[in-house]
Amino acid sequence: MTPHPSTILDAAAGEPAPASGSAVLERARVAVGAVEDPEMPPITIGELGMVLDVTLEGAALMVEVMPTFSGCPAIDYIGRDIVDAGLAVDGVASVDVRWRRDVAWGPERISDSG
Repeated sequence: MTPHPSTILDAAAGEPAPASGSAVLERARVAVGAVEDPEMPPITIGELGMVLDVTLEGAALMVEVMPTFSGCPAIDYIGRDIVDAGLAVDGVASVDVRWRRDVAWGPERISDSG
C-alpha cells in the first residue's frame, strides 16, 4: 500500500514531507468535482460540467464555476459545499469560489456518467 502523498516521511528530517502543489491541486479538483448538486443528488457538479477551472496558488484554492441557469436557487449551497470540500484537502488553507456568468451552461456539458 502506497502512503498518501501528504504523509510520506522525509527521510532526512524524519517529518512528514509536504505534498507537492500538483498533488494538492489534483486532490482538490477531485474533491470539488465530487460536490453533489443539492437539487439532484447524487449527481455532482463535476458530472454536470459546472466546474470551469480549479487553480492553486500556494495554499489558496480558486474555483470557477458556472450555474446551470442564472436564477439557480442552489448557488449559495453549492458555493458553501465547494468551500467545505476544498478545505478538507490537506494543503488547502483557503477557498475562493467565483461564479462565472459570462459563459452559458448547456446540457452538452453533462458527462456520460451525469
